[in-house]
Amino acid sequence: MMNDSIMKLRSEMPALFAVTELDRLTGGGFRRRTLLNLKSLGRVPSDIFIRSGARKLLIDRDKFLHWWTERLREG
Repeated sequence: MMNDSIMKLRSEMPALFAVTELDRLTGGGFRRRTLLNLKSLGRVPSDIFIRSGARKLLIDRDKFLHWWTERLREG
């Protein structure tokens, strides 16, 4: 079941997307503020993020989903 949900997210999310879109793209399942807080604490791999210009922060979908699925468990 969980694997199906991740595959659905993978098919619906763009390969790269702005961090500001995270809440919407995950249906609120993972919040932008939480990810940025974890990033500031060094608890998220830095290669998930790609800087575009001086201010825009992008997320690599596949690296993010891989990292996130390692932390998920069946409910």
